Amino acid sequence: MKTIKLIVAGIFLGRNLLLAQMFPGYTISVTPTNTVADGVGGEETYVQWEAPFGAITLADFIRFYLLPEGGGQELIWFKQEILRADNSQYAFTGPGEYKVLYAHFSFFQYYETASTHVSVRPTTSLVQNARNYPPKQGPIVAFGDSLTEGVGSTHSNLVSWLEAYTGYSIINAGVSGDTTGDALLRIEHSVLAHNPSLVIVFLGGNDLLNQLPSSQTFSNLHQIVARIQNQGAVALVIGIYNGLLADRYREEFHELYTSTRSVFVPDILQGILGNPFTIGGTHPNDEGYRRMALRIAPLVRKIMGTMLTIQRSGNLMSVEWFGNTNTVYDLLFSDQLTTSISSWNVLNTSTGANALISIPIVTTNSPRYFGVRVR
Repeated sequence: MKTIKLIVAGIFLGRNLLLAQMFPGYTISVTPTNTVADGVGGEETYVQWEAPFGAITLADFIRFYLLPEGGGQELIWFKQEILRADNSQYAFTGPGEYKVLYAHFSFFQYYETASTHVSVRPTTSLVQNARNYPPKQGPIVAFGDSLTEGVGSTHSNLVSWLEAYTGYSIINAGVSGDTTGDALLRIEHSVLAHNPSLVIVFLGGNDLLNQLPSSQTFSNLHQIVARIQNQGAVALVIGIYNGLLADRYREEFHELYTSTRSVFVPDILQGILGNPFTIGGTHPNDEGYRRMALRIAPLVRKIMGTMLTIQRSGNLMSVEWFGNTNTVYDLLFSDQLTTSISSWNVLNTSTGANALISIPIVTTNSPRYFGVRVR
């Protein structure tokens, strides 16, 4: 009776995968193997696998494991080989190290017959190596189509949410209906004339809707990013996908941000479309734009630095900044601006919750300087 129970566990749960040398001819690959994610959305990868001719694959699985730093592995997704519908696409939404393997069932046991690894970095890791980082002085420009302009919002669009979550003023250079070709024609007066420090590039949706060739779309995007960077600004590219297996946008966006050393947000509409966060199913509503801004704002703050603002009321003032969830901040102060910030005094310690942090302070007659340090 105990033996039967163990066999059933092996068949349905596949707990004890054996590394197999006796089953040659199985292959599995993931493209690309180095991606970025922010915990909500990630780059889509293309997963391909093959079994040798004549192999019985009815009970085989493709399995995705997260490899925690402390060791071991955690199953996060699987797909039965018989239900493959050709190959698969999969988005790793959380940063970390992953193992993708082919599990072949034979002799009442699962065997690991092929495997590969995928490394997923946080999107914020792109900032340090971004071209033109740290940024020069200048405004921030959001350059895009209707999603940048704010079609579908009633009170707060993407740009206004970004301003609220970063503390920076942002020029809205979104024009509804623009393709990448249209945007390229107006980039001089809409963007470059402002001599920006950072440009948020959010284009490609109308190219997709108009079924324009992806080669044309990304040729335009490469030119747009090049002109932005050649003027000395940091480019923050927002990615969208068409959701199909043969999605050239997935590959082209990856090539765009890696080859140009741009900062990148993958699949910005993840969790927005198909949920109650759109108007008419095509444009986000206020809540949809807020959720999009929550994914872009940390990158803007990482590039530009945390913006502190001071509000005064009589002999009281409050120092305010936006705090990320589960991030601990020290509010620092000094009477001398020339002293090293490492020697400044800690006035307050706060934990962020994706909301504005406001610390009340009694004003003094002597000058005082403030700063924020992330622990």
